[in-house]
Amino acid sequence: MPDIAASLHWLDRLFREEHHQIQRRIGRWLGNTAAAEDAVQDAFLRLATSPAAAQAQDLPAYLARAARHAAIDRLRLKADGRTDAEAVSEELPCPLPAPDDAAAQRQRIRHFAAALETLPERQRQMVVAARVEGLSYAAIATRHASTPAAVEKAVSRALQRIDAVMTGRDEASP
Repeated sequence: MPDIAASLHWLDRLFREEHHQIQRRIGRWLGNTAAAEDAVQDAFLRLATSPAAAQAQDLPAYLARAARHAAIDRLRLKADGRTDAEAVSEELPCPLPAPDDAAAQRQRIRHFAAALETLPERQRQMVVAARVEGLSYAAIATRHASTPAAVEKAVSRALQRIDAVMTGRDEASP
């Protein structure tokens, strides 16, 4: 794995040499020292994640342009009446499923659990061991005093039965 610190030595040098001057310039432009500091940090973050930045011919000019763009972004947020947190929250997708999707998933889980209950106890235990616990067929065979081939066949049949129950092809479906 490459050493990130070593690969970004140019950025560290640029930060030490240019940070204060760029921050003062952006601060005068924005009229707010804290906003300028945030804009300059945004610019350095952009540089750190930009493959083109490391190959730029004039890094201080590249940084100055990135800082101006970051400052303009901040001015746009201010003009829209939004905070940085609101802007970021709009850009990031919500990690939670939509309420309808969550309800449908809970229904599928209940339906699966009901289909699982239609299996004989031993077959149910094998399916749970294979699909939930992640055990190998050999480990399940040892647990149930059987062979891996017999476990594989039992799990396969159980999954076919569960599928039939869940799709309504089984007359004994819940």
